[in-house]
Amino acid sequence: FAYCPELRTVEESSFVFCSSMRRFIAEKLQIIKERAFDRCSSLTQITTQNVLQCFDGCFHRCRSLLELNFNLLESFCQNMFQECTMLKQVVCWKLKEVDSSAFSGCYQKIHIVSVNKNQGLDHHSNSDKKMRFQEILIDQFRERQSFQRSVKKNLKLRMEFVMLRDTLKLIKEINKLLEIIGYSKANCMLNSQIGNLSQYLDDKVNYEGKQKQ
Repeated sequence: FAYCPELRTVEESSFVFCSSMRRFIAEKLQIIKERAFDRCSSLTQITTQNVLQCFDGCFHRCRSLLELNFNLLESFCQNMFQECTMLKQVVCWKLKEVDSSAFSGCYQKIHIVSVNKNQGLDHHSNSDKKMRFQEILIDQFRERQSFQRSVKKNLKLRMEFVMLRDTLKLIKEINKLLEIIGYSKANCMLNSQIGNLSQYLDDKVNYEGKQKQ
């Protein structure tokens, strides 16, 4: 892990063979020079949104990279993603130029997202729409975790509703019993509780319905 909040340039061969580094956070990063991250085989996340210029082989053999996002970069240089064998998608909205060797050694199909149609992408796809897939971030799956949280929340809500429903049913049964034996005062109190609990259940259902929308 590397956190460099003020870094703007990664110099040539700065992190060559840093095989244990998984995350590189530098929000102000603008320039990545030759082979800066060469053979960073465990690198899965790097902040490239503000990068303006990349030099030859800067991500050579970064074999754990799955996706990269560039908001300002306009060209892919020589051997930029050479042998990035796990790379699935590169988002580069302003992309205008792609060197013929930019993806050398990447035999898998890579999805390039750009507003422009670019030449030199060989068998790789070019579109203005991002592809949805399981995004790996430091050995974790974002979409899977989001789904798991949603399932847990729904299960918790379901258990709450079941408990409230059973409680309401029990109160109604007690109320009927009290009516039979003639406890009118207690009966009135229970009727009030039944009304309050029923209203609470209705409000809860309506609130959760609005939240899902």
